[in-house]
Amino acid sequence: MVRRLGDSVWEAVQPELDRRVALRRLPEGTALRTVAWPDRAGVVNLYAVVEDASGTYVVTRFVPGARTLAELGGVRSGRRHRWLDQVAATLEGTVHGDLTDADILIDASGRALVTGFGRAAPDATPADDAAAIARLRPVSRPRNRFVVIGGAAAVAVGAAVLILATRGSEAPPPVPSGAIGVGSPLRDGPVASVDCEDRPPGGDSVACSILQGDLAGRTLVVPSAGIVRAWSVRGARGQLQLQVLVPDGPGFRQAGAGPVVTIPDTGVQVVATDLSVPAGARFALGLAPGSAVGLRNDVAGARTLRFYGALRGDPRVPDDTRGAGQELLLRVDVAPRG
Repeated sequence: MVRRLGDSVWEAVQPELDRRVALRRLPEGTALRTVAWPDRAGVVNLYAVVEDASGTYVVTRFVPGARTLAELGGVRSGRRHRWLDQVAATLEGTVHGDLTDADILIDASGRALVTGFGRAAPDATPADDAAAIARLRPVSRPRNRFVVIGGAAAVAVGAAVLILATRGSEAPPPVPSGAIGVGSPLRDGPVASVDCEDRPPGGDSVACSILQGDLAGRTLVVPSAGIVRAWSVRGARGQLQLQVLVPDGPGFRQAGAGPVVTIPDTGVQVVATDLSVPAGARFALGLAPGSAVGLRNDVAGARTLRFYGALRGDPRVPDDTRGAGQELLLRVDVAPRG
């Protein structure tokens, strides 16, 4: 076994085939009907069922970067509906019969995959799956909470602090002497003010954090430990939070965060702060539901990454890596310590 992925789930290697697999231990007494495990698109491939003194294990394809719908419980939006629509399409013509949010994997491209077949009774029907999908669909969407990637829970939007050094400016301020500007140069030009799903913000917008993964010709990683004295945005509005992320394995973990601030309009806004950052840190913007960031599209060598839900102290890989060509209009001014 390589590492533990979750409750009774591990990443492992099959040395004879030199491939990575997922290994799930079944609860004691569970009868698995492997004939009920379909081989089709949208279903995680079943490789084998093995038993030893410690229990019965299902060996399936390992999906890098995948997280279960249960782990993404904070997502309440059209995104969750679309995932469940994909699940319904995958199950058309077959029966799962015991579908839970732990049986739905969301891969790094944002596609929903289904696993966990064979546990249901032989008389399970498509109606059981339809009922399970209906239960998993969101009934209401959060509108008054701000998700903090690294927090144990969330910070109330009502506690937002309005800290603005400038308001509605058309040009960004110069980077202070001795400091470096990390991120976008905030150039003038067409800007899309959008929510986490690249749509105009509204009542069904979700909370997320957006990280600039690539931006050709610009510094994205803090070269040495320093102090953030200010950060600037263009095209944003609503409740935002500057978040400090550091690499951890294949993903990131939060190393710090500023206060939640209110951005009143989409002009260039400068937020004064005093936030220590380590060498190697990167910066993400956290958005409350209904808020917007400024994105410039079709930028060569640019890519944004998105995180949904709370990190709960563990490293996270991005939930959505499809922001090709997107420049996040965020500049963070980092001054040397002392």
